[in-house]
Amino acid sequence: MTMGSEDKKDLGAWYKMVSAENAGYKETLTVTEHPGCFPYLLKNSLREQPVLKELREQIMAEPMAGSSASADEAQFICMLMQIMNAKRIVEVGVFKGYTTLAMALQLPSDGKIVALDVPYEWSPLPEKYWNKGGVRDKIDLRLAAADESMRKLIAAGEAGTYDLIFIDANKDGYPVYYELALELLRPGGLVLVDNTLYHGTLLGDPEKMKVDSRTIHELNQRIHKDERVTIAMLPVADGLTIARKKE
Repeated sequence: MTMGSEDKKDLGAWYKMVSAENAGYKETLTVTEHPGCFPYLLKNSLREQPVLKELREQIMAEPMAGSSASADEAQFICMLMQIMNAKRIVEVGVFKGYTTLAMALQLPSDGKIVALDVPYEWSPLPEKYWNKGGVRDKIDLRLAAADESMRKLIAAGEAGTYDLIFIDANKDGYPVYYELALELLRPGGLVLVDNTLYHGTLLGDPEKMKVDSRTIHELNQRIHKDERVTIAMLPVADGLTIARKKE
């Protein structure tokens, strides 16, 4: 995509406005101003294993492909796992299993992912590629309401034992999933909340937002004020919030 002179003029005016409104903060608009930067980023950073690429291409050929996490986001999550030596993961919302596969490939041989999804949305595609990737034995798939499955983990004495929890499921359930995730996490563990920019729908009057957008907006505000965690919200994919449970 190329930008005309009028587009550049409008973007420049917008940049000056944003800079004035956020004095003292440094905002980078590199990817916005230069559309070729994102393909450059992927070309020079993405290391996608063949089985992951094959699954991603399969997902892209199916309906609702946009519901899958992006390859660069999955790679970023795997780097976080590597930094913290994560072995115990909960994934809330599996969809077609791309992120599950990426994380399972990153886990050591004694690592485990508890993968939560609902039976009416399940398909055989993820397990096909989990088997192909040689990681099916690392994945504990549980097909039931995610909050129910998380409560069962807590009831089984697993509170405070997980390293990382990735939430990417039905948006109306996010507030409950976040609270249950904090209970399941060990001190120093991470909860990753996906879609926290939610397609740019969070910028207007909350009273006029659709239910999912308002739910995400209110959760963002809650996490921002939550003294139990330290946080960062990143413009990765559709917005990724990282909350680290304080020790």
